[in-house]
Amino acid sequence: MAWLAFCIPLMLIAVLIAVIPLCFATHHQHKYGHHGSYPDPQVARGSAVTSTAEVSTCPTCTALVADQAIHERSVHAAA
Repeated sequence: MAWLAFCIPLMLIAVLIAVIPLCFATHHQHKYGHHGSYPDPQVARGSAVTSTAEVSTCPTCTALVADQAIHERSVHAAA
């Protein structure tokens, strides 16, 4: 029975060692998103386009796009 007094606290410490980094990573993911490790704070928040002057409208499908060439290759390549 003495081993219970020794093993249970060790198991609790092991669970905390496993859970604390997961809590930190989850918080970081929710706060900064997938691009949280990028050094540019605008990219980290997901707003790479900073003004409406950089956004144009696709003449084919009338979608708002930031880069017309990438939009053409990805959306209208099969058409």
